[in-house]
Amino acid sequence: MKQNVVMKQNSICDDTTAAKLAELQKLNQFHTYEEVKDCGQQTLSTRWVITTKEGQTKARLVVRGFEEEFTMPRDSPTIGKGTMRIFLAISSMKNWTPKTTDIKSAFLQGRELRRDVYIKPPKESETEIGVVWKLKHGLYGLKDGARQFYMSVKDELMRLGCKMSDLDPALFYLHKGGNLSGIICCHVDDFLHAGDGHLEQIMMDLRRRFVAGKIEEGNFNYIGFKVAQENGAIALDQSHYVTNIQNMTISNRKSTEQAKYINF
Repeated sequence: MKQNVVMKQNSICDDTTAAKLAELQKLNQFHTYEEVKDCGQQTLSTRWVITTKEGQTKARLVVRGFEEEFTMPRDSPTIGKGTMRIFLAISSMKNWTPKTTDIKSAFLQGRELRRDVYIKPPKESETEIGVVWKLKHGLYGLKDGARQFYMSVKDELMRLGCKMSDLDPALFYLHKGGNLSGIICCHVDDFLHAGDGHLEQIMMDLRRRFVAGKIEEGNFNYIGFKVAQENGAIALDQSHYVTNIQNMTISNRKSTEQAKYINF
């Protein structure tokens, strides 16, 4: 029994090591950093976040962004629930097929940083002593990591001819010949979109700029909603999301203690 436990632990370690190496390869693939001589620059530390999904171990290198001492814009708009419903109503009316596109390693594909950020290389990278990493693109954990990605998406969509909604900055639309040709909803690295052939071309161009993962249509999950289209009708269902909400039990003693700090 003890031998089986040891073998299992070794297997977990091997999976974690492989996941870390895969993440380091992604950092190189997206030219996330450049190595520079350590001249005493202020550096941020990092940590690994290990997750397991569907039996696959994944590792993500995360910067301790809270170590940056200055403030900066970091808002990153995400699609409103009401806007999403309007999008689906228009899609149904125009007989469009809603689709969702997921972007891989989104923060690594954001626009180039406009400030100097140096980080301590993780030991797994085997970086030489006396060398630090200067980030060229955002990395998970930076205060403005999500904003940097949103701004790069906004820049690209507007370059491709889309317009940003005045009511919801996470919604973009395309006009061709005076007619509405398509709509794109953004929620960080998940896009919900529908339209005619002109919009499909925009999405193809967008996927050339950003490396995409899953592309689904007809019946899929999006930010907690199950979206299903059948016979021209589009239905939203949150039952799966609701059934997976975990109940929290707060003891009477704890709730009484918390009440002391609440001003009614």
